[in-house]
Amino acid sequence: MKNERRVKFFSISLKMALALIISSLVISVAICVVIGVQMYRSNINLYSHFISQQLQTIDTTLGMSVRNWKTLVEGMSSQETIRSVNETTLPSYKDGQTMADLGEDRAIFDDVYSKLSMLVNTYDEIEEAYVGTKWGTFGTQSDDGLDGFDPRVREWYKDAIAKPEQALLGPAYMSATSSRSLVMAISKAVRRLDSQEIIGVVGIDVSLLKFSDLIESIKVGKNGYCILLQK
Repeated sequence: MKNERRVKFFSISLKMALALIISSLVISVAICVVIGVQMYRSNINLYSHFISQQLQTIDTTLGMSVRNWKTLVEGMSSQETIRSVNETTLPSYKDGQTMADLGEDRAIFDDVYSKLSMLVNTYDEIEEAYVGTKWGTFGTQSDDGLDGFDPRVREWYKDAIAKPEQALLGPAYMSATSSRSLVMAISKAVRRLDSQEIIGVVGIDVSLLKFSDLIESIKVGKNGYCILLQK
């Protein structure tokens, strides 16, 4: 009888021990799961905060670039020489003219040409700088690829005329020059020097290839990256 009781007692004790061990394991696993979930959520929140800060920095950097380009164009639109252009100052490519056809106004064009060239030579991302007028004449650094060109039909010209007080960032388009590169225009209306009459538009073409290189160099976290989209 005693041996039977001992066996039963030992069996009950073993079951209790197993129950305690299983309970301890379950509690430990539950605690680990709770801690793991909390750590995961904390890491996600930290990562989200980090990414948000990075994106804000990227937005600020790109925004500063656009503002700088707009400031350059606004400065050009207030240049005395550019505000003094008339119907004979710049070549009329739509009528078959080139730089070589300019007559006594050549000195004014040379001054305009010098200012436009300075922008292109100073800023690597600027593909072209130009002036288009209400007479359909056009001034830039080169005659290449401009035969028959009329600036008044281009989107950058029409947009700037529609909102003359603003320097505008236009949609991407293919440059009319011989480079035929993808660019985006920043343009601003030009008013005549001795009045408020709008006589044309000054603008710059920013190379999308070089702008894309800037964006591709920006990393988001370890594996993230930025892409440039329009509409």
